[in-house]
Amino acid sequence: MQNNASMTITGISSMATRQLLIELAASYQQQTGIHLKVDSVGGVNASNRILAGEAFDLVFWPPMRSKALIKRGHSCQQQSGFGHSGVAVAVKVGRTPRYFFRSRR
Repeated sequence: MQNNASMTITGISSMATRQLLIELAASYQQQTGIHLKVDSVGGVNASNRILAGEAFDLVFWPPMRSKALIKRGHSCQQQSGFGHSGVAVAVKVGRTPRYFFRSRR
């Protein structure tokens, strides 16, 4: 039987969840003795690494990206949500956020 202290689980994520995953990885290692190593990179970089054949035990990112990898055969079909990352937009008082709304149409 393998000693948990020598085990490592690898993962990749977008930058949006970086801080959360740092904290979760530390807590997981403290509780189990298993090291969770997650590379947090830009979403395009993560996609390119997976499509190039780099293997990870876990992928942390939006479901729409997972679906694209599943269609291409680069990910298993099992998914589980673990959080929600919202987006905020700030607009100076008196200004119209025209570029934001134009891109959303």
